[in-house]
Amino acid sequence: MKTTIYLLLAFALTFAATSAQARLGETIEQCLVRYGKDVDNVGIKAPKKGYALLSFDKKDIRVTISFWDEVAVAITYYKLNVPPGSENVFSEKEILDLAELNKENSTWVRTKSSFISFNRADGKARGDYTGGHSVTFKRMQDGTSAQGDVKGSGL
Repeated sequence: MKTTIYLLLAFALTFAATSAQARLGETIEQCLVRYGKDVDNVGIKAPKKGYALLSFDKKDIRVTISFWDEVAVAITYYKLNVPPGSENVFSEKEILDLAELNKENSTWVRTKSSFISFNRADGKARGDYTGGHSVTFKRMQDGTSAQGDVKGSGL
C-alpha cells in the first residue's frame, strides 16, 4: 500500500515539474495560463499577428519565448540566481528533460559537438546548450535546415 502511494506521489511530482515548462508550438494564451502574468506585463495585449516576446519567471528559471503569429517558435530557459563565474549550470538531465518537452511529435538527434546540441529528426527544430546559464530550442521555417537560423528573423 505504501509503495503504491509513493509511486503515485512520484508520478504526480514528475508530471507537475514537466507541465511547468513552455513548449514549442504553444500559443500565447496557453503560456499565460501555464505561467500567469509575464515579467513585463505585456500579456494578453501581445500582438495577434507578427512577432511577440514574453518572459516568465518560474522558480529559479526565466523562460523567454519568441512568438510568431501567437505560436511559440523559440524558447530560451535561463537559470536565475547563479553565482558569478559559474559554468554549465544546467545538468545534462535538465537539458534532456527540456528537449523532451519540445519534441512536438518528433525525436531529437544529438549532434557531434563539444556542446550539447540537437537537431529534431523532422528537421523542423534545433536545441543548443553551449554552457553557461541558458538552453535554447528553436523552430525552423519550412525549407530551412536545422543547421541554420530562421531566415530573416534573427532567431
